[in-house]
Amino acid sequence: LKNVVCLYSPVDGEYFDAAITANVGSLQVGSVTWKFKEVRGVTTQYLSEETMLEIDDARMIAYAYKHGSSQTTEGWASYITADDIIPQYIDDLMGAAWVRYDVEKRMAKSLKVNPKLPYDNRGIKVLEGDATTTLLEASNMGIVGQDDDGVFVYRVQALPRDSQTPEDIVTRKYRGISYAYRKS
Repeated sequence: LKNVVCLYSPVDGEYFDAAITANVGSLQVGSVTWKFKEVRGVTTQYLSEETMLEIDDARMIAYAYKHGSSQTTEGWASYITADDIIPQYIDDLMGAAWVRYDVEKRMAKSLKVNPKLPYDNRGIKVLEGDATTTLLEASNMGIVGQDDDGVFVYRVQALPRDSQTPEDIVTRKYRGISYAYRKS
């Protein structure tokens, strides 16, 4: 399983990958999409509508002259499995990666700074709070979407100790946290 970003960059000696990463990928996760962006150090391509459609159908990103200005095209990435190529957007991938990293970081910190988190409702609530805090922050960053009433759509679920396997309890492995959110 791999995530792949394909760039259309026909000019030798130019580094579209570095330019788009510096100009877009370096910004706060959730704050931008990768489409409509101006990048420096890359030659603008004047492409026909047919070529633009081919690039988009191939889920590639180009730096093209569109609608009166130089800009990146769709912010595609592809998730490649053994059986399929699933197109998605880079900002969605980065958002999901940030959420996962931050949940893990917060939980690791809780486990480190507390002398002991009991393997009962008290300790489980601390870990649930870590995941909830991450999703609240992700909401404010633009990663989590809202419903029609402007309420951020996410859930965190922490299963009780009794739902864990006896082996996980004995080895102190808690596998009961799950979360989901609507992409913005």
